[in-house]
Amino acid sequence: MCGIAGIYFKKNTDTGQLKKFEKLVKEMQYMRGPDKFSSLEVSPNLFLFQNMLSIIDIGNANQPMQDDNGVITYNGEVYNYRQLKFPDVQYNLHSDTEVLLKGLNKEYIPFLSKTNSMFGFGYYNKASKVITICRDRIGIKPIYFINTDEVFAFASTITPLAMFSAKRLNHTKLWHFYLNRAFQAPATIMDDIFELEAGSYIEFDTKNNSISASKKWWQRKPLENLYTKEDEVINTIEELLKDSIKNRLVADVPVGLFLSGGVDSSLVAALTAQQSSNLNAFTVSFYDENYDESSYAKRVAERYGIKYNEIKVNANDFAGSIDKWIETQDDIVGDPSSLLMYKISQFASSLQYRVLLAGEGADELFAGYNAYKYFNWTKKIHGYGKFVPLKKQIASLYKKDSKKYNFIYNALHKPVFYGTAMMFEPHLLAEMIPSFLEENPVKAFDIKSAMDLDIKDRLQNDILTRSDRPTSASSIELRVPFLAHQLVDYSAGISEELFMKDNISKYLVKKLALKYLDHDILYRKKVGFDLPLKSWVSHELKDRLQHSIENSVQKDCININVIRNCFDLHVNKNIDYATKLWAFLCIELSYQYLSKI
Repeated sequence: MCGIAGIYFKKNTDTGQLKKFEKLVKEMQYMRGPDKFSSLEVSPNLFLFQNMLSIIDIGNANQPMQDDNGVITYNGEVYNYRQLKFPDVQYNLHSDTEVLLKGLNKEYIPFLSKTNSMFGFGYYNKASKVITICRDRIGIKPIYFINTDEVFAFASTITPLAMFSAKRLNHTKLWHFYLNRAFQAPATIMDDIFELEAGSYIEFDTKNNSISASKKWWQRKPLENLYTKEDEVINTIEELLKDSIKNRLVADVPVGLFLSGGVDSSLVAALTAQQSSNLNAFTVSFYDENYDESSYAKRVAERYGIKYNEIKVNANDFAGSIDKWIETQDDIVGDPSSLLMYKISQFASSLQYRVLLAGEGADELFAGYNAYKYFNWTKKIHGYGKFVPLKKQIASLYKKDSKKYNFIYNALHKPVFYGTAMMFEPHLLAEMIPSFLEENPVKAFDIKSAMDLDIKDRLQNDILTRSDRPTSASSIELRVPFLAHQLVDYSAGISEELFMKDNISKYLVKKLALKYLDHDILYRKKVGFDLPLKSWVSHELKDRLQHSIENSVQKDCININVIRNCFDLHVNKNIDYATKLWAFLCIELSYQYLSKI
């Protein structure tokens, strides 16, 4: 895990801007790679930068790396790099960076299809004089860019690029943030800064100072019902997951585990323990027993001989960390749980760990979210509800509580799925941002399509972004075995009826996990980390929210009265609008922070 950046001046190099950009990269991306900061003048107009966190071939594989044919600055891992060396090419290092550079020199983008990997990189071909920036299949590693009249620049985070931005709030794409709590790549909070989409690349031709290509290099396989035999499917998932873990143990530093006590991280821990010894697991426990799963995590660790490390927190401890979190989460996601991941990442880093495995992705691939259950319920209710008279009048009785209204409206009319993380329901969003009615957001009408929507949207824009920032801010590389592309592709072919068989969420993963974990660990109420937002909005954040509402930077983009009404219903009527008000505040604070750069 590293921080990367590059800048190309389309006219003459502005040394003042170059120095400022280099300073921002060095300081703002420092924790992504605290081992070493390096810069390289590739040409009088092109400069590449690297914040290095050494994981493989420590001390030797310095970046940016160049040879006679190309130059690369690279964040990520190619786990199977040893198997990808060309017999007719000389290699001087034991580094995946060198293997990737040589592969791009020789085969360019087609080389990537051979890799088991996660990455964001900038590559310059000396012969074609083309800069290529590229992102891994699933979107595990981020990369952003800006293209102005003066410069083409890219970085691992938005922050260094903000110096070139006109600082215009991206009002045309604000609807997606409020729909699913994150901007949808390629959009970001600024309308002139872009995020590269998962599985895609762009080419910038320095000969004519323009983006010459923008293409996908990988897409998930189409949804089919190919695999129908339960035992065979479970066995295949097991083998693919084991192989994925084996790949993600490739490192020249110790690899540890995030262990929450939930199904996914516990299964990863059990399978990892079969392949690696002297493991350490890191767990957070809560004073509030309603959220605490640490007893389950400890049992898993003891069963598999994993050293158990626990940090205890109180949710209210995070109330004073919001501004720091806004700075860390530069590509804002309206999910405060990343504050918790930051806490546990800091804990692991303090014990000298640099690489941790986690269970992210299993819920999207194998139907683990309650949202899929609720969607199923609306579909079943609709079977009867479609015959009910006065549908609109019945739904309108719940208009003040937008969640209840949306559920009832969906059940009585046509059930539609917009995403697991939906925050502002479509009827409320249309009231707040009338142009939303002209948009055509991706929708799903069955469970498998709903999961596919989350895999292609929620994962790269939400889950992986809010996981990347707190871990990288702690100099931790996060590896996610469930998101091996082989597993992502295979799940697309599993018969839909197996995902929630017997109305059990994540049915297949739990059946597999029964081989390794106790029944009560797997079949219990799903517990998630929730900060006490409801209370914060009514107390700790009340004044701040009121001030933001009255002085909003979004007042020309949204109907601010909708936010005022949500605030009033929450504070005075005890109807929970906390997540919506939190999302509003996130945009306010994030825009203010980035605008000052």
